[in-house]
Amino acid sequence: MAGEVDYREYHYRADDWQRTIQRHDQLVAYGVLLLHFTPQRLKADPDGVIGEILSALDAGRRRPPLPITALPPSG
Repeated sequence: MAGEVDYREYHYRADDWQRTIQRHDQLVAYGVLLLHFTPQRLKADPDGVIGEILSALDAGRRRPPLPITALPPSG
């Protein structure tokens, strides 16, 4: 399970959006449950965000482990 906060200034320019979508698709192709949140949503609905994260974690625990390794971001 992974979550990403999508800031307009970092994710919504055409080239940034393409990278965000590509990263999302690659993670989903490996079976990662990927959630996206806006900063506004985090502020306005923290309980809803927490509920979605907990639900995704619960769903992930019910599945077999994925064949992936998390690495720190490169440069």
